[in-house]
Amino acid sequence: MLNSLIAGHSFAIAALAARRIWVHVLQPNTIQGSDLFMLRWARRNGVRAYSAFAVSFGTTDDAVFDDVVRQLRANLAQQLTDTRSSWRRGVDVDRGRWVWRTDVTVDTLVDEVDTDEAFYAVSDPQQRDIVVRIHRGRRQFGVLFDHTCWDGIRVVNECLAPTITAKPFSSKWLLKDRFRPLLDELAVIATAYRLGWRALTYRTLPAGGPDDRQTVVKHRWRTADIKALKDRLNVPFSAAIVAMYGKKVLQWLPPHRKRVRIGVIVGLQSKRFRNNYSMVAVDVHRGDDLDTAARRVHRQMRRRRLDVVGLYHLANTIEVESFFKGQVVDALFSPAFFEPDTGLSQSVDDMSFFNVPSSTPLYSFACSIGDTITVCTTANSPALDLARMTEDAMEAFDFDAQGQFVEPRPVAPPRKFATCETQIE
Repeated sequence: MLNSLIAGHSFAIAALAARRIWVHVLQPNTIQGSDLFMLRWARRNGVRAYSAFAVSFGTTDDAVFDDVVRQLRANLAQQLTDTRSSWRRGVDVDRGRWVWRTDVTVDTLVDEVDTDEAFYAVSDPQQRDIVVRIHRGRRQFGVLFDHTCWDGIRVVNECLAPTITAKPFSSKWLLKDRFRPLLDELAVIATAYRLGWRALTYRTLPAGGPDDRQTVVKHRWRTADIKALKDRLNVPFSAAIVAMYGKKVLQWLPPHRKRVRIGVIVGLQSKRFRNNYSMVAVDVHRGDDLDTAARRVHRQMRRRRLDVVGLYHLANTIEVESFFKGQVVDALFSPAFFEPDTGLSQSVDDMSFFNVPSSTPLYSFACSIGDTITVCTTANSPALDLARMTEDAMEAFDFDAQGQFVEPRPVAPPRKFATCETQIE
């Protein structure tokens, strides 16, 4: 029995090592890992794997926004003078190859629209790799991008930040990837065991059907509320905001749901893949008060941080992404910090993220800008009480299964801020 176990693990290590050498050394320019997952999704569904950012500027003056648009176009024109600008990056979906587009201009890149349906649609009839949309009525611009070519951090750091002269997204969670044979294989196998056990011992929320509508709900929190919790407990900001988020999610679920499992997205830095992220899974319990929940999240994040690298290599070696999104966690939560630098970035006061359709029951992007945190959540589960979810929301939007904007969902009443601690059960 012991010999068989040793032989089985030795074979698994050798197979993983061979596969990783193939991906990293012998075929370094092919589409692999999470990039390949996105490409296969696009082929299977006949549409690009799009996501989108929407950026708001703190102005109600049409003339001021006209200046913003002129500066934005001028900055894009400057960026496009580089033949290797990330705005020119693309993928040939049929042939499965990276390409550089030589025919991209400001006019082919930018769409000026005047309806919410056109602005918020997470789709493009022309199937472009990346699109900039300008909505003068809302005084917003958006970036629609193919997730095969960029993850959220990449599209901000390579495209958005240079164009509006913002500081790149950065945090202690943005880890560097290193190719370490044997050590990484051992980490992958250990992570696979732990994730498998968690999947077997936990029942995740049901996800919506392939033809069901999905709703994107936008909340605003005060950064000071999260900092107060962080300072009171001496825990990291990430633990405080995840605990707050988990307690809010439990308010949207039936009382019999005693806990929620959240996959906190962790970004990595690697030139090999275009999508570089992993996650650390934490549980938030209904019976815990907010302070206890934050302390528990902090302990779990410290204890399970070794899973980050193992899961990253696992997802980039074999096809497991759909498994850990659907069988391991109820929600994916991606925190980010936007820091202005000069120029247009100084006028940005809000950033939202639209991940539609979502394969997980919940996907949330939390962006901190100054004294405000915008939490943009895609709801994809019949277990969620949408009326409760939208009662303190700023805005809510319904999308169909193809990512087409359907209609705004009423929020009653629309609020500038959702109070955090006072509403936690």
